[in-house]
Amino acid sequence: MSPKGIFYGWVVVVAGFLVLLAYSVQYMFGIFIEPISVEFSWSRMSLSGVYSLSYAVSIPFGLMWGKLVDKIGPRKVLAFAGFLGGLGLLSAGLANSLLQLYLAYGFLWGAGWSSFFRVSNAVIRRWFVRRAGLALGVAVCGISIGTALLAPLTKFLITVVNWRAAFFYVGVFVFIFVGLAALIIKGTPEEISMHPDGEVGLGITNQNELEGWEPRRAIGSLSFWATFFVMLFLVFALTTVTAHGVPYITQKLTTVLNSKEEAGSLAAFAFGMMGLISTAGRLVSGILGDLLIRRGVQPAISRKYMFSTSAILMAISLGILLYSNDLIGLTLWAIVFGVGYGFHVPLPGGIIGDLFGRKNIGLLFSIIGIAPGIGGIIGPMQAGYIYDVTGSYEFSIYLAIFSCLLALFFTFLIKPSGDNVRD
Repeated sequence: MSPKGIFYGWVVVVAGFLVLLAYSVQYMFGIFIEPISVEFSWSRMSLSGVYSLSYAVSIPFGLMWGKLVDKIGPRKVLAFAGFLGGLGLLSAGLANSLLQLYLAYGFLWGAGWSSFFRVSNAVIRRWFVRRAGLALGVAVCGISIGTALLAPLTKFLITVVNWRAAFFYVGVFVFIFVGLAALIIKGTPEEISMHPDGEVGLGITNQNELEGWEPRRAIGSLSFWATFFVMLFLVFALTTVTAHGVPYITQKLTTVLNSKEEAGSLAAFAFGMMGLISTAGRLVSGILGDLLIRRGVQPAISRKYMFSTSAILMAISLGILLYSNDLIGLTLWAIVFGVGYGFHVPLPGGIIGDLFGRKNIGLLFSIIGIAPGIGGIIGPMQAGYIYDVTGSYEFSIYLAIFSCLLALFFTFLIKPSGDNVRD
């Protein structure tokens, strides 16, 4: 039971926050690329393949977790997925061959990690309707705070000890936080005789929220596929940065500072700062989206505006990154990219619930989750390949900007429930 007077949905939000702290480990891989590449003389593309495999694995496993969370609830799913993910990170620290790293990080970690965002967002969306934006915005701050804490800490551990020890400690981190979340999370308010948002009555006038669309009908809608491609192209750009941002920034700063070690530390710090700043984007996106809804804007349209803002800010920030060669430009990039990237993180769970209701949100969210899986496969691989061929990441950043503009285009195709089903 939650403390007297506190809606248990907020306890579920805390659980989601803990899970998404663990999720942020995925964004640390770029910090490992340089030391692993130096030790084994592996190419950037081969190491990018490890990261991309984790996204490829997330596609089938994400679908599986989505079905399981609807059938057996989030507690068992998170307990097992957290075990797989933590085991994968511990195993990655023991890897002595590229195949072992692919199996440990790419497969085991990818299988476990793929549940974290999907399960937490789907479950929170079941607990909240009227305040879904705020609830999701608070939960996904776990990613930004985790990134801000783990980026400099991971770099410190790699520098002071080695990359193997860093993998060990982040693995323990995942075991602890996902385990705690599994202990307190509950699947639906109805399980404990409550209603979404803690209303005494249902408090919902939209029948879609009560019943939800059948998967076949939802998948046949234009808005479903527009949301799918928005996520694909945004995550293409995002994972280009999360996989190769630290090496790219290190490369740029080394020419200014004449010290690769100092440049690497500053790059990790900037990456962590970007993650922390993204907290503002997540909270503003959630709060502003809910505010627009209260002002009469249809929920799906409100979140569509937030998607558009995210795509625009991310494209601008990547342009800043391309032409920045000093700390001032790097700080400006961290601010704009952090806010822009943060803007879209709370949106998928919210917009799926807005468009298609709560009934099948676990499955529908997992199908939409195929999109970031595809984006996460292609983004890091193209950046690694381009670096190996040209010795620079610049063209891959141009591709990331173009990807943000494609995402912006697809936001215009998202329409509110009732108008988005093809006959």
